[in-house]
Amino acid sequence: MINQLYSALQQSFSPLQVVNLPQQQDDFNEFCNWLNHHGSNLQYVELKEYYDNGIEQCLLLQQHQVDIDALQNKIEAEIEAAFPDEADEIENVEDQYIDFYDTAFDTLFDNIKVVADSLGLKLLVIVRENPYWMVVPNHEENIQQIIQAFNHVFAKDDLFLVEH
Repeated sequence: MINQLYSALQQSFSPLQVVNLPQQQDDFNEFCNWLNHHGSNLQYVELKEYYDNGIEQCLLLQQHQVDIDALQNKIEAEIEAAFPDEADEIENVEDQYIDFYDTAFDTLFDNIKVVADSLGLKLLVIVRENPYWMVVPNHEENIQQIIQAFNHVFAKDDLFLVEH
């Protein structure tokens, strides 16, 4: 499965075909470094700083000349509209934070997905406390191979890749 994962990703990101595979191919950090060797293909989103989401660094979005500022502004406006500053109405602070982060991530990924779909790309998200995401060319067979192989290789780390 490891070979299938790296091979499928090389099909999606052709510059990676000339990059040596990591020594420990089932190590997530080495996987991330390899995937981002020639530019940012895999982005990280910090739970508490959703606005620092890697959109600016995403190589495929840059290559497609996406208006990054407009996309970021749209995401921020939607999140702000969902959570007006009414602190006196908060009954359970912990539930409010969970709702906020769920809404922020849904808004972030839904907006990236709309842009990706319009460009013939697909959004893939690595599910974990602080998620990672990437956009790949929309080749369904290759996407399914990436997802299946990733989930097999990194299941031991409780990392799962899903199509958003």
